[in-house]
Parts: sequence; C-alpha cells; structure tokens
Amino acid sequence: MDIKTILNRTKNLIANPDSEFEVIKNEQTTNGQLLGSCVLPYVIAIAIAEFLGKIIFGYGSSFSGMIFKIIISFGLNVASIYIFAFIMQLLAPTFGGDKNNPNYFKLSAYILIPGFLANIVSGLIPALSFVELFGLYGLYLFWIGAVKLAGIPENGRVGFVLLSILIMVAVYALLGFILFSLLFASFLGAGMAAVM
Repeated sequence: MDIKTILNRTKNLIANPDSEFEVIKNEQTTNGQLLGSCVLPYVIAIAIAEFLGKIIFGYGSSFSGMIFKIIISFGLNVASIYIFAFIMQLLAPTFGGDKNNPNYFKLSAYILIPGFLANIVSGLIPALSFVELFGLYGLYLFWIGAVKLAGIPENGRVGFVLLSILIMVAVYALLGFILFSLLFASFLGAGMAAVM
C-alpha cells in the first residue's frame, strides 16, 4: 500500500466504517501484507512523531531509542493483533459467528488505527496528549466490524464485543505484568552486576 492508499483507508474507516468494512471484507490480503501495509507504517510514523516532538519540545528518546521503540512497538502490536484475532475466532461460534472467518485478523488490525493516529499527534505535540482519547474510537470500529467484517449476527454482537474486550484487557494486563517483571529483573540484575 502506498501513502495515498493508507490515508484513504484511514479516512474512510474514520468517516464511514460501515462501507469501508464492506470493502475490506472482500479484499484478498495475507496477514503479512496487512501488517506491512497497515501496522508498520503507523508504528514508524509514531516513532518519527515522537522523535520530532523531542527535537521541537525537548522530551523523548534518542535516535537509538526511537529505533528500539519501533521494534518493540511493532512486536507488541503484532502480538496483540494475533492474540485478539485468536480470541475472536474462539468466541465467534458461541455468538453465532463462523470460527473459520478469515477476517478476524483484519478486524483486530484495523481497529488499532484510531489509537495509532492519536499516538502520532500526542507524540509530535505532547500538550495534546488528551487526543489519545480518540483511540477509544477503535471500540466503535470493533462494534461495527463485529457484524460487518467478523460476521457476528446482530443478536450476538453485544456479548461478543464485551467478552472479547474483557478477555483482551485481561491478556494485556498479564502481558504487561510479565513484561514489567522481565524488565525489572533485567534492570535489577544489571544494577547488582554494577555493584559487584
């Protein structure tokens, strides 16, 4: 996807998600293509925005910190997309959906776009960090996409969306705890090595 296509997709998802999800539903893309054309460009844009924000406003990380953040952010986003798609796939039959629907991965990737946009703005201009609330629009996209893209019947949408979100929040909390524990242990180990 080129820049113009990415911007058009973003604009259409924000302004008219119903019709854009119909377009997305019929696209034949692999998960790798979607990651490369949807997730990676936004992760890079966030890192660049934060780097420019550092230059302009004097906060943030160094160039090597920016590269590190791109790698970590891309990895965490990819992991969360796969996990969320897997959760939706497991829950779908309970709420009248098809377990073999290939669009769960698409849905879990595209609902992140409002959060990506918010992070770009707040990274570039830290005083606008309240814009990150726009990331919650991803919940609305999930609400629309549950029917349009994931094929969940209207009568199962509420349960599917709520249970998917609750499980994903629990998974994020667990992953956050594990990541924090690993980072804390590595910093503690490095500190102990410096003392000895």
